[in-house]
Amino acid sequence: MALHGWISPNGIMEQLEKDIQAGNNALQAMPYDLLTDKDGLNLREYQVKAIKAFSYLNLAQASIFTNLVTVVSIAAGIVFLGESFTALQGIGSMAILTGVYLSNHIKGRTE
Repeated sequence: MALHGWISPNGIMEQLEKDIQAGNNALQAMPYDLLTDKDGLNLREYQVKAIKAFSYLNLAQASIFTNLVTVVSIAAGIVFLGESFTALQGIGSMAILTGVYLSNHIKGRTE
């Protein structure tokens, strides 16, 4: 028996038995209409374009962008909303930027 809200061992086995390739194929075949539909996600056109552009990136490139979202959000809050910049945000931003730099410049990196 699993803890409330946690997946059970049998649930893990069921997840492993799913056909990942069939799921990927279904996702590829899904039209972008769901993203703009009022009953769907109701995204704006620029958001749909960003999703489409993101799908052309490989995993390494995509992970860099997802890591930089926090830093860009902090900068946007400071520039556009007049938010203050705290030492903790500075430390966090430096940690993110250092991680991005190291992940792109360490020897033996795989493509």
